[in-house]
Amino acid sequence: MHIQLGNIIYQGIKTFSSISDEQESVLAEYAIISMPARLQGMAQGLRTLSLSLFLHQEYCRVAEEVDRLRQAQSSFEVLPLLWGNGKVEGDFIITNISRTINQTDETGNIIACTLNISLKQYIVNDKLTKQQQQALSEAFAAGDKKPPAKSSRVNARTCPQIIAGHVKVTKSNAAAVNGYMQAYNNDSTVNHKLYKHLNNIIETAQKIADAAGNQSSCAYNVTGLSSSANNVTARAQALRSDIAYYIALIVKPIVISNLSEMKAKNNELQAAVRALASAASPLLKSSIVKK
Repeated sequence: MHIQLGNIIYQGIKTFSSISDEQESVLAEYAIISMPARLQGMAQGLRTLSLSLFLHQEYCRVAEEVDRLRQAQSSFEVLPLLWGNGKVEGDFIITNISRTINQTDETGNIIACTLNISLKQYIVNDKLTKQQQQALSEAFAAGDKKPPAKSSRVNARTCPQIIAGHVKVTKSNAAAVNGYMQAYNNDSTVNHKLYKHLNNIIETAQKIADAAGNQSSCAYNVTGLSSSANNVTARAQALRSDIAYYIALIVKPIVISNLSEMKAKNNELQAAVRALASAASPLLKSSIVKK
């Protein structure tokens, strides 16, 4: 993974071609009679990021990628932005998306386009942390003392921790799928969310399967891990094909003829994810590091 915005992972060719970052200082200006004005620093403004993304049908579904971002924008979804090395940029909200269509086919379907995305930092006020810091600064033994500087070093994740992370992502997306499928009614928004979660399951399960087949990985030859990951991928793909069918329909059917089959496929997917977690349990235990 190169970078992740919310639940959307960008890697390989499908990633941002440029990222620019901007932050202003908030200053108050006071006018003084017959003298130059005075400035007073008030706070740091919210960070704004500008991202450029080129999409082509050779390596992604262009329209679906655009829809995922626009849905996040329209719902004002708070999106964590983090790099593949584990560094977290913070939480952001999409404020603007501009699209330039670079190429279409003879019927008007988009083959390639460029997106320019604007993000604004989203701050969550933690009252408890502020109260604790205030109490610490006023304490008799700790007052007037500067806290130790925090290290900026980011410790690399171990192999078991990486596998544990993949399993966690798979389980969380499977839980979301299960929630939507309990009351599935072929809603367009739900269909796109289901498709996104199923894609995430397929991608992370494939990463686990690849690691299980890599002799240099801690997942190599772990009993049942490769077959369990491949089973999760197959079950997710089976359900995704049904969701894709309903997404493509122009006229939505009143009655979902294969609803029972879709729910059965979801049950099979949930069972496969539980089996994957069980197969990965030796690695999950070794990923726990005492602080």
